[in-house]
Amino acid sequence: MLGLLFIAIASSLWAIDTLFRYPLLGSLPAVHIVAIEHVILLIGFGAWMFAYKRDQLGEVNWAQHWLGFVVIGVLGSGVGTLTFTEAFSHINPTLVILLQKLQPVVAISASYWVLGERWHARFPLLACGALVGTLVMILPDIQGFITAGQWSGYGGLLSTVLGYSLALVAVLAWGLSTVFGKHLLNAGLSTTTTMLGRFFAASVLLVPLALITPTPVEVSWQSTLMSIVL
Repeated sequence: MLGLLFIAIASSLWAIDTLFRYPLLGSLPAVHIVAIEHVILLIGFGAWMFAYKRDQLGEVNWAQHWLGFVVIGVLGSGVGTLTFTEAFSHINPTLVILLQKLQPVVAISASYWVLGERWHARFPLLACGALVGTLVMILPDIQGFITAGQWSGYGGLLSTVLGYSLALVAVLAWGLSTVFGKHLLNAGLSTTTTMLGRFFAASVLLVPLALITPTPVEVSWQSTLMSIVL
């Protein structure tokens, strides 16, 4: 029961997060938003863990755990959050969010190969239902292209295809991240250590990308930082 409550809280926070994330795209590149987000999380979470959970820092064996941190940090937290945020600029944000409901299909499929978990007998049928539901959801875009030669995306055909592609990359990245996160926990790492490693690995990717990405001159870093924190 407690696990379901945590899932509900996480889902609610993700929904609220989008209300702040989308408006920021009007003034900042997606990579800057995501990089600042992860640096704040890394500093805050690292300071808290160093103060109260310092003994857990010795749990990590990089020779054994590096792949898991690459998947949950670089791929899941870094690439996944970046493509999720960038997709908002190309297709309706509601579609981006709804497409993320395919993550369980990826996670359950990958858990069979990575964790050795068994599928429920009804999983293939339910997965097909999820894929059909996705097609129904994007049907207006498909019909618009067939009948009028254009898509309902913000920038035409290429922009819409890019938006869907970015959203699906986020689905794949987060689905795999879920599986490898559980793999690290099964290997004996604590949740706090796993999360700190995730933020660190993502920052290694995102900070250099943000530094080489031009920022609009009129952007106020102070106001942007406050918007991301809040």
